[in-house]
Parts: sequence; C-alpha cells; structure tokens
Amino acid sequence: MSWKVRDVYCTQCDEFEENLYDDRDGPGPCPACGAARQLGWAIGSKAPSARVFKPIDLGYKTVNTQAELKAEVAAIHNRFPGTREVVIEGRNHERSKVVAEEHKHRAIERRKSNSISENMVDEYRAERTRVRREAATTALKQNENPKPAADKAVQSMKPLGAGMKGA
Repeated sequence: MSWKVRDVYCTQCDEFEENLYDDRDGPGPCPACGAARQLGWAIGSKAPSARVFKPIDLGYKTVNTQAELKAEVAAIHNRFPGTREVVIEGRNHERSKVVAEEHKHRAIERRKSNSISENMVDEYRAERTRVRREAATTALKQNENPKPAADKAVQSMKPLGAGMKGA
C-alpha cells in the first residue's frame, strides 16, 4: 500500500485541502459537494497553484478570498438593484502608459507655472550630481562613509525654483 500527501482541489467548489490518500484509490470525491477532485502540483506543501485567489483592491476595500469577493459583489447588487454585472478593471500596459503620460504632462504644467524651464531642470540635476560626487570624494579621503555625506550635501542645496514665483 502506498500513501501520498498532495494538495487536492475540488473541480466544482474550489475546496482545497492537503490530503493523505491511498495511491491506488486516488483522492476521492470532495467532502463539501461530492464532485471529483484533482491533485495539485506541490507534493506535501501548501504551495500556490493555478487556483490561488489573488487579492483584489476594490478602492474602498481589499478582498483576499473568493468568498469575500462574492460577498462584496452581493452587497453591490443589493445597494444598486438594477446592476447586472460588476466590472473590475485590471491593470494593463496601455492604461499604465496613459497614466504615466498624464503625470508627465502635469509635471510640465507645474514647472511652467513656476517659470522653470527644461534647461533649468537639467542644470539643477547636473549641479546636484556634482555636489553629491564632491561630498562623497571628500568623505572617502577622510575615511568616512560617503553616502551620508553625499545625502547631507544634497539636502543642503536649495530646491529648484526656490525664491521664484509660486515656489
């Protein structure tokens, strides 16, 4: 007789358990609904598989299980009786690109309103890099950690646009 321990999933109700079963008989029917069960790929562990529920952020709450999601959808249907389906938008590459472009546009508009040009931004970055390197080099010559010295030097710099309109 050969006994095996495997992760067992129900094909109907998504019931999961780590099961000890006789290799000749197989895992047997689901105790909850009686449907057939299938074996997971992980032997003797609770490793993730294709049936793992990933947390979903609904904006006002994060649901971590299928049961919580069903309860939230039911609550939405109760609150808004005419709704037929609840659409949850996933994240995709196109939406991420649009959000990034909007962010860049807002940053450019904010700079324009503060009278800051691209050349000023480039010059400020170059100056910040120069100050950081200079402070790090000085700290290294004195046998000190260069990172805190470089960070302190950069923090002592005036922010871009300080003393200008809107800053």
